[in-house]
Amino acid sequence: MEQGPVISIGTLNEHKNRKNRFAIIEATALDIEGNIQRVSKKSITGSVWTDLKYKWVGIQGITMCYILQNDNSYLNGWNYEKRIEVEQEKTKLIKKEIIKSYARLPEQNIPPHQKITYKLTYYAGPKLYYHLASIGNDFNKIINFGTILSPISRFIIWGLNILYKIFKNYGICIIILTIIIKIILYPLTKSSMVSMKKMKELQPQMEEIREKYKDNPQKMNQEIFALYKKHKVNPVSGCFPIFLQIPIFFAFYKTLINAVELKGAHFLWIKDLSLPDTIIHIGSFPINALPIIMGITQLISQKQTSTDKKQEQIIYFMTIFMLMIFYNMPSGLVLYWLVSNIVSIVQQWMINKHTNK
Repeated sequence: MEQGPVISIGTLNEHKNRKNRFAIIEATALDIEGNIQRVSKKSITGSVWTDLKYKWVGIQGITMCYILQNDNSYLNGWNYEKRIEVEQEKTKLIKKEIIKSYARLPEQNIPPHQKITYKLTYYAGPKLYYHLASIGNDFNKIINFGTILSPISRFIIWGLNILYKIFKNYGICIIILTIIIKIILYPLTKSSMVSMKKMKELQPQMEEIREKYKDNPQKMNQEIFALYKKHKVNPVSGCFPIFLQIPIFFAFYKTLINAVELKGAHFLWIKDLSLPDTIIHIGSFPINALPIIMGITQLISQKQTSTDKKQEQIIYFMTIFMLMIFYNMPSGLVLYWLVSNIVSIVQQWMINKHTNK
């Protein structure tokens, strides 16, 4: 193994006592094959050397990242380490996680009375996706948008940045981008909504079939499916809009926890779109307004598309379930889902009005 000089990439100091559930903190490297390697903070134990060849190695915190590249060759090794330090802060003992990363340069023979020069590129700055992309060398790959959803996340951050140049407010940008996404998906959404409305209209006939063949489940299912076929109704089509939104939801989540642009971005009463919109605390419990409003729109949207009164308990359960999921999510993500619900309510109302003529 070559023993070239070792150079520090950067150090991250994170308060262990500080809850930051949305933070992505990890050591990252791009090998000479162009494959990205990531090691999350939770996975780092002690000090680890990886003796492989890398194009660049880096480390990223909540908003900052540090990247080192050997311009003339490759990096011959990569180290990441974590240790816990305890500091006295007023009357409290504060635990800090110290995360460090190093790189090893290739070994070179130095003739007597001579010197050698390594030409390096070093970046220390905010995790701005398109700024890092403009530097080149695949530096933007340090931002972890995931693998499958990365194209959607890149579209979202691109769209938000384009819209921000016009509207200068990321809350407004999220609203407009959500509407654009809903318009793009509208043909599929419309097909689903029309099918759900037809199912709702067929509910009395379905009840008659269930009552008539209650002692013969096989015959009952045959008659119900025959009814679906006759009226060209797809019973599972109502799930399509939700399935379509799931990857966009996770891509928005990945974008919000990585996009430095949204850190501290204000909108209406929201102080930071990358964090929950807590307006007050009752004791230690935060009151977040946006998820509550979102829950109300979720209930209205589900009631619009429900096909059976027996589904009401499920609707209330799903509303509470979604409220619990979103309650402590970044407010920008909740804003996306809220606007998506509102647009769905309007779309369903328009479809109902058109088909009732």
